[in-house]
Amino acid sequence: MTQILVVGIIAGVLYFIQHHIYQKYWDKNLSGNIYFKEKELVENEKGTLCEIIVNDKKLPLPMVKVKFMTSKYLRFDNSRGTQNTDNYYRNDVFCIGGGERITRSLSFTAEKRGVFFIKEAEIVGNDLFFSNQQVDILDLGIKLFVLPKPYVSKEFNLSLQWLNGEILSRRHLLEDPFEFRGIREYQPYDGMKSINWKASAKTGDFRVNLHDYTSIKYIRIFINLDDTGVWKKPKCIESSLNIAAGLIRNFAALGIEYSLYSNGIDIFTGEPVAVSKNSGSYHEKECFRALAKVDLSKPMPSFSEALGDTIRDNRSGLCDCIISANAYGDFLELLDSYENGADYVWFCPVEDDEKPVLKPSVAARYRRIPIWK
Repeated sequence: MTQILVVGIIAGVLYFIQHHIYQKYWDKNLSGNIYFKEKELVENEKGTLCEIIVNDKKLPLPMVKVKFMTSKYLRFDNSRGTQNTDNYYRNDVFCIGGGERITRSLSFTAEKRGVFFIKEAEIVGNDLFFSNQQVDILDLGIKLFVLPKPYVSKEFNLSLQWLNGEILSRRHLLEDPFEFRGIREYQPYDGMKSINWKASAKTGDFRVNLHDYTSIKYIRIFINLDDTGVWKKPKCIESSLNIAAGLIRNFAALGIEYSLYSNGIDIFTGEPVAVSKNSGSYHEKECFRALAKVDLSKPMPSFSEALGDTIRDNRSGLCDCIISANAYGDFLELLDSYENGADYVWFCPVEDDEKPVLKPSVAARYRRIPIWK
């Protein structure tokens, strides 16, 4: 009996000693980090999240848990120790000795466009008897951009062929007033501003300046994300951003200058998306990032309110690509405000056989795009 009592006392003393040691020193020289290996992914692309735990002291840690929360749209391959609700809760367990560093790579699939954050993580430590938990907070503030996948389909490719052939080809045939090529006789259709008065005075007949042709390749992309109808169209609204990505990829490959506008709200600025005209690979990436940053959960202004004035400012040489699943009155009225002869095409993402009743002038610009299922 005495021996049992002595063993109990020793065990109790050892317990309280180790408890005191771990309570005081468990997080000394203990550090951790979590980061996305890739800064950007495209929808349905694989990525890697890295977890690092460093125990830079001699005291071993029998169990360290790393807990964090992120979006459920980042689907991890190993879902053990996780919970899925509106968010994704992960709980990873490490056993780390003194002076040891552990790196763990977690593979996941980015299932949806957007910007996804991991703001902080908890590091939870235990003593040797797992009787007492200590918690430390890691401030992370890391983010991952998931870019929209460029839309591809038979119908969309046909629309691009029509756009490239019927509209953009005409844009290659506009006279450049700054490129002088010569002088010719005046014709009844020539404007007065084309007359070369010096040459006319010398010859006694009207002569006009002859200009070279130039390529005006300025496209404006507008995305209407209004979803104000009785029947909501969330898939069509999301697909609008994929179609925009498809247009951007097409124009970038052709070396065409383009700008991007939407009534969708930027998750960081709280303002409607707007990217001024440019071309090149950097501009393409900037526009893809702008699409990733659109937060459809935030209230947005109506398309007419946000971009009506910009659309009406359709100067010579512009071509507008409008993407809208919304075919309601105010949007159709805005299309009617285009001046005669203005070039635009309306890409309408649909998921059924519904077709809006349109005026002939608008119907000629309408392109029905079935969305991905």
